Amino acid sequence: MFKKDNVKIGDMVLIKEDNIPVSNWPLRRIVKLYPLKDNIIRVVDIKAKTGIFKRSVSRLCVLPIESTNLKVPGQFFVNSNIGIPLPDYLSRLQELMRALKPSGPVHHGLKAVYMPKDLQTCSHVFVKRRPIDRALTSPFESPFPVKKRRDKNFVVLENGQEKVISVDGLKPVVILSDTTSSNLSYTTKYGGKVRFRLPP
Repeated sequence: MFKKDNVKIGDMVLIKEDNIPVSNWPLRRIVKLYPLKDNIIRVVDIKAKTGIFKRSVSRLCVLPIESTNLKVPGQFFVNSNIGIPLPDYLSRLQELMRALKPSGPVHHGLKAVYMPKDLQTCSHVFVKRRPIDRALTSPFESPFPVKKRRDKNFVVLENGQEKVISVDGLKPVVILSDTTSSNLSYTTKYGGKVRFRLPP
């Protein structure tokens, strides 16, 4: 119940609904009051999209909104003097806008291809097998000498023939300093003997 002075025509109200959250209650406007002899208002007319309906005030929540005129977006800003005559300001703005240029395209192909440090200086390389025939097979073939280096591929002497192979399929070979013998042995830290056989 509301007293006649506490509610008036034009007030915005929320209509209570039991099965939906408060944030989804419909917003409506009061268009008519029905005061009783004791100046108590129990029923009002609510304007909706489909018409005007009577609602009990026990199902309404009056919003504390003052009845003021709506403002357009430009009225939210305070007028300020920019200190420059308007024609000069517009001409300078036009010049600045004409001077704007899009950034140039990025050429991804000009970047250097990643290459391991040892691959740039090694004399022999392992060549990756494509495809691997059997399980437990080494993914790389025997070391082959490098004849020529390029940015993205090497010229490798494989079985007496020069082949151009991409750097993605190559792995550098680290050769021991003593290369006087074709069969080199190496002792591991556990005492094991490892023999390396270099190609002729």
